Amino acid sequence: MRRSIFVLALVTLSSVLTFAQQKPPDGRPKQEVQLGRGMSLIAPGLMQLGLETSFFLRLADQLQLADKQRTALEEIAYEYQKYSVQRLADRDVADAELQRLLTRDNIDLDAVRAKVREAEAITTDVKIRMIEAVLKAVTALTHEQHLKAITLIQELQTPKERPPTGRISD
Repeated sequence: MRRSIFVLALVTLSSVLTFAQQKPPDGRPKQEVQLGRGMSLIAPGLMQLGLETSFFLRLADQLQLADKQRTALEEIAYEYQKYSVQRLADRDVADAELQRLLTRDNIDLDAVRAKVREAEAITTDVKIRMIEAVLKAVTALTHEQHLKAITLIQELQTPKERPPTGRISD
Protein backbone atom coordinates (compact mmCIF):
# COMPACT_ATOMS: atom_id res chain seq x y z
CA MET A 1 0.00 0.00 0.00
CA ARG A 2 2.81 2.42 0.89
CA ARG A 3 4.60 1.59 -2.28
CA SER A 4 1.55 2.40 -4.44
CA ILE A 5 1.06 5.71 -2.61
CA PHE A 6 4.73 6.53 -3.16
CA VAL A 7 4.47 5.66 -6.88
CA LEU A 8 1.27 7.73 -7.21
CA ALA A 9 2.95 10.69 -5.48
CA LEU A 10 5.99 10.36 -7.73
CA VAL A 11 3.86 10.27 -10.90
CA THR A 12 1.86 13.28 -9.72
CA LEU A 13 5.01 15.21 -8.90
CA SER A 14 6.60 14.44 -12.27
CA SER A 15 3.49 15.53 -14.17
CA VAL A 16 3.36 18.78 -12.16
CA LEU A 17 7.03 19.45 -12.93
CA THR A 18 6.48 18.73 -16.61
CA PHE A 19 3.52 21.10 -16.68
CA ALA A 20 5.47 23.77 -14.80
CA GLN A 21 8.26 23.62 -17.37
CA GLN A 22 5.83 24.34 -20.21
CA LYS A 23 4.78 27.78 -18.97
CA PRO A 24 7.03 30.71 -18.21
CA PRO A 25 7.14 31.74 -14.54
CA ASP A 26 4.86 34.73 -15.12
CA GLY A 27 1.97 32.46 -16.21
CA ARG A 28 1.83 33.48 -19.86
CA PRO A 29 1.82 30.72 -22.46
CA LYS A 30 5.16 30.02 -24.08
CA GLN A 31 5.71 31.85 -27.38
CA GLU A 32 7.72 30.18 -30.11
CA VAL A 33 8.60 30.84 -33.71
CA GLN A 34 8.99 27.73 -35.84
CA LEU A 35 11.75 28.38 -38.34
CA GLY A 36 11.82 24.87 -39.73
CA ARG A 37 14.12 21.92 -39.60
CA GLY A 38 17.80 22.68 -40.00
CA MET A 39 17.31 26.44 -39.68
CA SER A 40 19.22 26.68 -36.40
CA LEU A 41 22.49 26.69 -38.32
CA ILE A 42 21.62 29.60 -40.58
CA ALA A 43 19.16 31.57 -38.42
CA PRO A 44 21.79 33.80 -36.73
CA GLY A 45 23.23 34.82 -40.10
CA LEU A 46 19.78 35.43 -41.52
CA MET A 47 18.83 37.56 -38.53
CA GLN A 48 22.00 39.63 -38.86
CA LEU A 49 21.40 40.08 -42.58
CA GLY A 50 17.77 40.99 -41.92
CA LEU A 51 18.89 43.75 -39.58
CA GLU A 52 21.54 45.08 -41.93
CA THR A 53 19.27 45.11 -44.98
CA SER A 54 16.11 46.66 -43.55
CA PHE A 55 14.31 43.34 -43.10
CA PHE A 56 15.65 41.99 -46.43
CA LEU A 57 14.02 44.81 -48.43
CA ARG A 58 17.36 46.03 -49.81
CA LEU A 59 17.90 42.52 -51.20
CA ALA A 60 14.46 42.29 -52.79
CA ASP A 61 15.82 41.91 -56.31
CA GLN A 62 18.54 39.40 -55.42
CA LEU A 63 16.09 37.31 -53.39
CA GLN A 64 13.41 37.66 -56.08
CA LEU A 65 10.71 38.60 -53.58
CA ALA A 66 7.13 38.18 -54.69
CA ASP A 67 4.90 41.24 -54.41
CA LYS A 68 3.10 39.68 -51.43
CA GLN A 69 6.43 39.05 -49.66
CA ARG A 70 7.64 42.58 -50.35
CA THR A 71 4.40 43.99 -48.97
CA ALA A 72 4.65 41.80 -45.86
CA LEU A 73 8.29 42.83 -45.27
CA GLU A 74 7.43 46.51 -45.77
CA GLU A 75 4.66 46.18 -43.18
CA ILE A 76 7.00 44.45 -40.72
CA ALA A 77 9.62 47.18 -41.19
CA TYR A 78 7.04 49.97 -40.86
CA GLU A 79 5.48 48.53 -37.70
CA TYR A 80 8.87 48.03 -36.07
CA GLN A 81 10.07 51.50 -37.04
CA LYS A 82 6.90 53.13 -35.73
CA TYR A 83 7.07 51.17 -32.46
CA SER A 84 10.77 51.80 -31.89
CA VAL A 85 10.53 55.53 -32.58
CA GLN A 86 7.67 55.87 -30.10
CA ARG A 87 9.32 53.75 -27.40
CA LEU A 88 12.75 55.34 -27.83
CA ALA A 89 11.08 58.74 -27.43
CA ASP A 90 9.60 57.41 -24.18
CA ARG A 91 13.11 56.35 -23.14
CA ASP A 92 14.44 59.81 -23.93
CA VAL A 93 11.75 61.29 -21.69
CA ALA A 94 12.70 58.85 -18.91
CA ASP A 95 16.37 59.83 -19.36
CA ALA A 96 15.44 63.52 -19.14
CA GLU A 97 13.41 62.84 -15.99
CA LEU A 98 16.40 60.96 -14.55
CA GLN A 99 18.66 63.94 -15.22
CA ARG A 100 16.13 66.17 -13.51
CA LEU A 101 16.09 63.85 -10.47
CA LEU A 102 19.89 64.05 -10.30
CA THR A 103 20.02 67.86 -10.33
CA ARG A 104 18.21 68.32 -7.01
CA ASP A 105 19.79 69.17 -3.68
CA ASN A 106 18.34 66.01 -2.12
CA ILE A 107 18.45 63.06 -4.47
CA ASP A 108 15.81 60.38 -3.94
CA LEU A 109 17.73 57.18 -4.73
CA ASP A 110 14.55 55.09 -4.90
CA ALA A 111 13.18 57.41 -7.59
CA VAL A 112 16.52 57.30 -9.42
CA ARG A 113 16.56 53.49 -9.35
CA ALA A 114 12.99 53.36 -10.62
CA LYS A 115 13.75 55.76 -13.45
CA VAL A 116 16.87 53.84 -14.50
CA ARG A 117 14.85 50.61 -14.49
CA GLU A 118 12.13 52.29 -16.55
CA ALA A 119 14.62 53.46 -19.18
CA GLU A 120 16.32 50.05 -19.32
CA ALA A 121 12.97 48.28 -19.58
CA ILE A 122 12.12 50.40 -22.61
CA THR A 123 15.48 49.59 -24.23
CA THR A 124 14.95 45.88 -23.56
CA ASP A 125 11.41 46.03 -24.92
CA VAL A 126 12.57 47.66 -28.16
CA LYS A 127 15.32 45.07 -28.58
CA ILE A 128 12.89 42.19 -28.05
CA ARG A 129 10.46 43.74 -30.54
CA MET A 130 13.31 44.05 -33.06
CA ILE A 131 14.15 40.36 -32.66
CA GLU A 132 10.50 39.45 -33.13
CA ALA A 133 10.28 41.60 -36.25
CA VAL A 134 13.40 40.05 -37.78
CA LEU A 135 12.06 36.57 -37.05
CA LYS A 136 8.80 37.50 -38.79
CA ALA A 137 10.82 38.71 -41.76
CA VAL A 138 12.81 35.47 -41.86
CA THR A 139 9.62 33.42 -41.82
CA ALA A 140 8.23 35.49 -44.69
CA LEU A 141 10.99 34.13 -46.95
CA THR A 142 11.01 30.73 -48.61
CA HIS A 143 13.70 28.16 -47.92
CA GLU A 144 15.30 28.90 -51.30
CA GLN A 145 15.44 32.58 -50.38
CA HIS A 146 17.03 31.68 -47.04
CA LEU A 147 19.75 29.79 -48.87
CA LYS A 148 20.23 32.64 -51.37
CA ALA A 149 20.52 35.10 -48.47
CA ILE A 150 23.17 32.93 -46.80
CA THR A 151 25.05 32.79 -50.09
CA LEU A 152 24.90 36.59 -50.28
CA ILE A 153 26.29 36.83 -46.74
CA GLN A 154 29.20 34.59 -47.64
CA GLU A 155 29.91 36.59 -50.79
CA LEU A 156 29.94 39.83 -48.80
CA GLN A 157 32.25 38.40 -46.13
CA THR A 158 34.75 36.81 -48.51
CA PRO A 159 37.51 39.24 -49.40
CA LYS A 160 37.71 39.95 -53.08
CA GLU A 161 40.91 38.91 -54.79
CA ARG A 162 42.81 41.81 -56.21
CA PRO A 163 44.17 41.52 -59.70
CA PRO A 164 47.93 41.13 -59.73
CA THR A 165 49.72 44.42 -59.95
CA GLY A 166 52.51 44.73 -62.44
CA ARG A 167 55.77 46.47 -61.71
CA ILE A 168 56.37 49.70 -63.34
CA SER A 169 59.53 49.40 -65.35
CA ASP A 170 62.02 52.20 -65.78
